[in-house]
Amino acid sequence: MSAMSNVTSSVRALAAVLLMLSLTLSGCSFSVWTTGPSTPVSSRPTYGVPPSTSTAPPAPGNARFDRPDYAVRFDYPRHLQMRTDVGYDETAGASPDALVALMLDDDNAIMVERRELRYAVTDANLNRVRLESDQVVSQLAGTVVHGTEVEVAGLPGLEYMISLASPPPIRSRYVSMFDGATEYTLNCQSTERHRPEMDAACRTALATLHHR
Repeated sequence: MSAMSNVTSSVRALAAVLLMLSLTLSGCSFSVWTTGPSTPVSSRPTYGVPPSTSTAPPAPGNARFDRPDYAVRFDYPRHLQMRTDVGYDETAGASPDALVALMLDDDNAIMVERRELRYAVTDANLNRVRLESDQVVSQLAGTVVHGTEVEVAGLPGLEYMISLASPPPIRSRYVSMFDGATEYTLNCQSTERHRPEMDAACRTALATLHHR
């Protein structure tokens, strides 16, 4: 099987999760079966570089993700191959507006997605978005999953950790950040063999992420 077809199949299951989240944010109605207060902004886990801070050049061994169609940039290990010829299976739902893969191999990658939403996500409505997303992700994961409200480079966001059983077993950590009505997602997926390396790459990306 070619690298392209392997990459497509390895993200196909998660594409359904991302699609359902985007439908939630696009105005579809879901019954929320869990309640809870919003996490105060000051108590949220924080990633990235504050908007008012200038970014330093990439550290040795790193490259910079900096594309005109994304309003975020970040650093990642230089040996990851940037690919734009990847996509989600059409049967899993609508394609994102932009999708780039930073690949170690066919099943280990950071997927960088941009999607335009129908309304803005802010600190004021993030809790409602999280509650609806929790329900959808839990239904698809087959177990109860709770997202974490986070702040990424000054933007409100959500973080989830999901395990996928489809061979090979893959764990996905994905962090979505909301720039008004535009959603950016870093989906860090890895197999057990390459998890330490990909976890480190994901930490580098999140630590250096800057919103311009």
